[in-house]
Amino acid sequence: MSPNNHQRARMTVLMIASKRRRGIWGLALALASCGLAQAAEPVSADSSDKGYSYFLGLGQESLKYEETSGLLPVKSSARATSALLIGGAVYVVDKDWLFSVDNATTFNPATSQETWTATSATINGVVLSSGLLQTDSFNLSQSTTKLLVHGRLKDHWFGIAGPSFHTQTFRRFSFASGPDHVVNTPASTTVDESSSEILFNSGVVLESEQLRGQPTHYGMRAILSLPVWRRLQNTAEPQVAFNAAKGWDFSLEGRYSWAVHDRLQVGAWGRWQLSRRERQIVGGSFEMPANRLDGLGYGLELLWKL
Repeated sequence: MSPNNHQRARMTVLMIASKRRRGIWGLALALASCGLAQAAEPVSADSSDKGYSYFLGLGQESLKYEETSGLLPVKSSARATSALLIGGAVYVVDKDWLFSVDNATTFNPATSQETWTATSATINGVVLSSGLLQTDSFNLSQSTTKLLVHGRLKDHWFGIAGPSFHTQTFRRFSFASGPDHVVNTPASTTVDESSSEILFNSGVVLESEQLRGQPTHYGMRAILSLPVWRRLQNTAEPQVAFNAAKGWDFSLEGRYSWAVHDRLQVGAWGRWQLSRRERQIVGGSFEMPANRLDGLGYGLELLWKL
């Protein structure tokens, strides 16, 4: 594949993103206010009633994706909203240590539109009459599993650390060229891209711990994640494997619930997250552009302690 053909193929390949952030800040502030008021409560040495499991029964995630090429003056932008399923559990090891397992997975990913635009008046010597280079339809699905150890810092505050495993797959199709026809990807073309990552997570958690027998439950997490291993492949460049693990993720997550039974609670969950990955060039002409993904997830969940 020539560099020009490669770049045209690469213009067919990228991702997605979020619509609003105000809701998560309101939830975060409410949780922080509640947590600061209650974090000074004495921590019981009896851990038999602590810990819980949870499942998000009704939720969605809004995403905004942007990608910027370094070899060509091109960028892409896309937005999408899809259903989201989350589930997991917090287990008590002893009075000062907890262990949690969390999973978040896209369910029935929605199809949206991605737009490719020029950041210069010319591309490969062609003077452009329009900044629009190409549009395409795409859908995105991703799944993340976190395994975290919680060590008590003071009262209901914990430091956390552990790995997470993240997979991401998206498909592009129904390509349409811009008015200058600089990119002429056939409309019947379908491009699939998939990536797998292992990340190391660290952060701070405010956790009320006990759900059984309590009128309410709350929790909030601030987590910084750094990729330590990554592999990405694209059907437009099947001979190339991108493996650069440079970038970071940050998420702020909170939940608050109310008892409907001694062992059962119903509540709200929300998460605001940022993801950044640096560009990688393989063989001098094959590029995985720098990208950013912003997301806002929210919904209603069920929590229990049997």
